[in-house]
Amino acid sequence: QAVFQGNFAKIPAAAGLFDAANGNDINSNEFKAHCIRVVNGLDSAIGLLSDPA
Repeated sequence: QAVFQGNFAKIPAAAGLFDAANGNDINSNEFKAHCIRVVNGLDSAIGLLSDPA
């Protein structure tokens, strides 16, 4: 959440790119769920970097 908040502070119009996740309210449940999905996606991608297959 903090990463998005920092980005939105620097580029306020960026929040509009996250309308589907209620980006204008970073404390909403929808936006928190989006943050969790992003972190889980990054975790999966990083985990695959060490996968020999």
